This record gives sequence, structure tokens and C-alpha cells, in this order.
Amino acid sequence: PNVTLGEVSLPAAPATTLNGFVPVRLPYIPRDLRFDTSRNVLYATIENPVYQYADDSVVAIDTSTGQVLRSIQLHAPAIAMDVSDDFSTMYIALGDAVAEIDLDTFTETERFPVGTVGLQSGENTPAWVLDLAVRPGDARTIAVSLAPYANSTVSTTVALLTDGERQAEQTFNVQVASLAFAGANSLYGYGQDPWKWGSTMQAMSVGDDGVRGPIGTNWAPQMNTQTFEIN
Repeated sequence: PNVTLGEVSLPAAPATTLNGFVPVRLPYIPRDLRFDTSRNVLYATIENPVYQYADDSVVAIDTSTGQVLRSIQLHAPAIAMDVSDDFSTMYIALGDAVAEIDLDTFTETERFPVGTVGLQSGENTPAWVLDLAVRPGDARTIAVSLAPYANSTVSTTVALLTDGERQAEQTFNVQVASLAFAGANSLYGYGQDPWKWGSTMQAMSVGDDGVRGPIGTNWAPQMNTQTFEIN
């Protein structure tokens, strides 16, 4: 506020986009949401009300009416999804595979398996996708966090997939359950550390040869990365 001659002049009230906001009740249970500003539609992965984590779908919703414009039955659990920054492609984590959706036609164009991850015993076991994120500026590349399926080992492998092909990767002795790019070469992961109270956030560098992450909790300048403890 500006104070002049003992009087207080209040600034104009800020504009808000919530004036006249009316909630729309939807007859389904969304798991994950992404908004497409180029088409003005909301994408949602939808839980199957009868067979949870078994036969989910993805829909495009008109946000003004709540009407479902398009729908794809996935015949698998929709764990997570992300959309490329040019709004050309959507990726959906389906447990042991990733589905690629062409947003121009809203059709599934490819489904590629994520393969296996290694255990401390040296054995390989089927991988399960915990989360994924599309690399900014590159609609063909995603980062995935992979955990051993049906195994009590708490470790996560973070890898880049380009056109469905798995690239170089990094394995962490913590669960990296959520991923978010902060730029084409900067990736953050968040998850629980089973051996400590609290959670961990991993800062990873991303290059054409894959993901590079921290070693323990030490600063590694050559990798441009660090581990943060969050209480």
C-alpha cells in the first residue's frame, strides 16, 4: 500500500480466474491428470471401478461440460502418465510396459515392455514402472523409474527410453517413486528411504547416454548431482 498524508491507498484487487467457478461432478475416478492447452482438453487415466489396477482407460475430457470426448481402453493398470511439451504424445505407465498415445488421433501407437532390473543377488527380475516423465524438447524420450516386481528389495533403477529402447541407467538404493524434469538435462526423483526416517530427493543429470545420479549422500561434481534429505 502507498501511504500519503495519513491515508492508506490500497492497490487494486488482483484478478482471479476462479470467479464463477462451478465444480463438475464426474461419474468416474481419475488416477492422473494432464491439461492440453493446445486442444483445451483434460486427459485423465480412469480407474476401473470393478477390477482395480487391472483394466483402466485414458480419456480426453471437455472441461466446460465434463463430457468424455475420446476414450482408450488400456486393458492394464494405469500407474502414471505424462504428456510431451509439444502436446504430440502421451505416455502411460502400465506396470511392466509403457503405452505411447498419439494425441492428434488419440490412438495407442505402441506398447513397449520395460524389461528387467537387477537384484543385489545378481539375478534379474521383471521391472515395474513406478513413474515416468517426458524429456522437455524431446517427445521421443522418457525417463522411467523401475522397481523389482513382487520383490521386497527396495531399490529403483532410473533409465531413459528413446523410441521404446532402454538407454544407460542408474540404480539407487532407495525408492524413487516420482519423477519430474527441471529441464532437458535435469531430473528430480522423490521417494522413501527405508533405512532412515523421512524421504529422499535425488537430483540427477541427464545426457544422451542416460541418467547419472548421486553416490551415497556425497556431492559428486563430475555428475552435477546431489542427494537431499527431507525431514
